Amino acid sequence: MKIDRLIHSKRKTLALVVRNDGSLEVRAPLRMNHADIQRFVDAKADWITRQRAKAALSPAPEKRIGYANGARLWLLGRPITLIFTRNSRQIQLDGSRLLVPVELQPKIDSALAEWYRDAARQLIGERAAFYAGKTGLHYESIRINAARTRWGSCSRANRLNFPYRLVMAPLDIVDYVVVHELVHTVERNHGRGYWAKVEAILPSYRLQRMWLKLNGHLLDLSFDADPQTIQSVSASRR
Repeated sequence: MKIDRLIHSKRKTLALVVRNDGSLEVRAPLRMNHADIQRFVDAKADWITRQRAKAALSPAPEKRIGYANGARLWLLGRPITLIFTRNSRQIQLDGSRLLVPVELQPKIDSALAEWYRDAARQLIGERAAFYAGKTGLHYESIRINAARTRWGSCSRANRLNFPYRLVMAPLDIVDYVVVHELVHTVERNHGRGYWAKVEAILPSYRLQRMWLKLNGHLLDLSFDADPQTIQSVSASRR
């Protein structure tokens, strides 16, 4: 079984990721030798084949080429339209329009990323405070980053990390990810006790989890926000 990308890091376990294009990414501990990695991959051949089959059935979202007037972005599960304007000195949301000063056009990528960081910092901070107050769970701090492979993490010091692109998802999805990490402050693994606590807070968490698996790849500044690409999730798809 061919490995398309191998990433060594300070992790303790092996992880396999099948990308939307069917390529296989392997994440391995720093000192693990290639032979052991290959044996692990070969043992997971059936799983990899199934994941590749699923990826082949998923429609690939259209890549955006640059940012122009009318480009569509995601915010809380809704498409918003980017409009360059001379009547504003900062990026601001006006209904379903995101007004961007024309002078920011040369550095639009970094400007949009920073705007999303600020939006995520405010919203996720509010949702984390809400659920912490509701459940009694405690966290030390929240950091917003540009991660592309994880929706959140919780350090042993109970510092929560989230990617700014999470704010592109509907609010109930944001809540699921926030609760997911909050529960890790008291349950470090994904055992039965962990999921029982998540369900006690969010009884429908399985639906949010499935939605994120189906649509998470769309929540990115690189993709056009076409509502028709979103796959809905019903109670029967758990």
